[in-house]
Amino acid sequence: MKHLFLRNAVFSILGRGWSVILGLIATPYIISTVGINGFGAWALTESIIAYFSLSDMGIGTSFTKHIAEYHAKKEYNNLSRVVSAGLLFYLILSILIFLLSLIFKNWILVRFDFSAVSMGDVSFIYLSMVAVMCIRMSSMPFWSVISGILRYDILNKTKMFSQAISFAGIFFFLYFGYGLKGLAVNAVIYAVIDIILSVIFAFLLLPQLKVSAGDNLKDTFSQLLKYGFTIQIVSIAEVINEQIDKIFLGVFRSIFFVGMYEIGAKIANVANSLAAVVLPILVPATSQLSAVGQDGEIRQLYIRGTRLIALVVAPVTTIVVFHAESLVRLWLGKQGFEPAAAAARFLTTGFAVYLIAGVGRLMSRGIGIPKYEMQSGILISIINVILSYFMIREWGLHGAVIASFISLTIGSTFFAARFNKQINVPNTRILKLFLLPALFSVISVLPTIWLPVPLDVEILRGMSIRMQSFIYLSAVTIITASAYLFFIFLSGFTEEYSELRILFWKKDK
Repeated sequence: MKHLFLRNAVFSILGRGWSVILGLIATPYIISTVGINGFGAWALTESIIAYFSLSDMGIGTSFTKHIAEYHAKKEYNNLSRVVSAGLLFYLILSILIFLLSLIFKNWILVRFDFSAVSMGDVSFIYLSMVAVMCIRMSSMPFWSVISGILRYDILNKTKMFSQAISFAGIFFFLYFGYGLKGLAVNAVIYAVIDIILSVIFAFLLLPQLKVSAGDNLKDTFSQLLKYGFTIQIVSIAEVINEQIDKIFLGVFRSIFFVGMYEIGAKIANVANSLAAVVLPILVPATSQLSAVGQDGEIRQLYIRGTRLIALVVAPVTTIVVFHAESLVRLWLGKQGFEPAAAAARFLTTGFAVYLIAGVGRLMSRGIGIPKYEMQSGILISIINVILSYFMIREWGLHGAVIASFISLTIGSTFFAARFNKQINVPNTRILKLFLLPALFSVISVLPTIWLPVPLDVEILRGMSIRMQSFIYLSAVTIITASAYLFFIFLSGFTEEYSELRILFWKKDK
């Protein structure tokens, strides 16, 4: 188990890192080619389509858990029925969604301010994104086979390959002047390659897999729906939290602010990405531990996982909060994106809180008790919708990101308190795992606020904005990381990792 867990974590980090690097390179080029309004139109259209994905009633969230359990028990017939039921459901649902999206296209798009871009482009993007969503839903059962049997090495290698093709396609279509329509075509091509690879590797890695329309699919579908419906509430909350701000900005403000919000959100996602990438592994891992009754090890995994995520997330979040403007200038290479920096501050902090609680959220799915995550999701949804509606109308972009931060913090705190009680872990212990890294990171970053700005350093004045920002942030990172590691090891905060190593060695034996 030790080597399997570490291998999956390493490949997940590599896969996510690859995706982040490609995104960091592609986004500035997209903005420079289609403009901030075009970028905002693309982001807003993606947000609209994201709500269509909620029509699966939570079926997709059930795959990995059930596949992991059946694989651990070697019940391959049941595993095949899960995949078959999911595939049939998604094929029918995809056809229905595409037809309804086509019928109501004009009614939906006129609700938003797309006046700064061509409506022909917007319509084409809209239909292309619907097609992409349908293709990806159909591939979900097969990707779940790969993740459910804990072959994240193959999953991430495959994703890296298809993402490289998509990355090349972005530059090809934009270079030859196809603009937003070219981006949409490229997204469809990427989705098609994605589903082909998922089918091939699912059958290669699990030769016992068989897809058929058997008599027991109805019972299997009911089983998936019973578990997935609860998780669907969580999915609704996640979509609302990720997309509602952009929807309201598109209605009450303009796609310019949607673009600024999206830049800030991408920085927040990148800041937390390397820590977040290991979380999905917890669902199949916890499912397998739960299937064989290892409750004590589940509890230990929760504590160590929370500690690890907090250790990684805290200093990165603090650097973003204190130096967001420099990060934006480094990424985009120009001035004029100050609103995006403000968005990055609040979103990174809110995402960090939600991410630390994410250890328990995903483990609760693996255990099969997602009710607390559902309750937390409902709470996040209600708070975010109400606050966003009023605060965006009053304060625009700043109101949007503050509303997200408040809702994420309250909802995550509520979940942690309920889940801790369920698995008999003291709240004070989890609070300590969160607060100490946060305190150490703030103390560590404080000296950097007295660093001279690049324009005040004569040797840097003639350099480009990107180079100035790179040198400045390099100094910030070195100072912060050095002080942070000193405080962490001085406090003895990492002592329990020796117990984790012992735990994994016992499992191997």
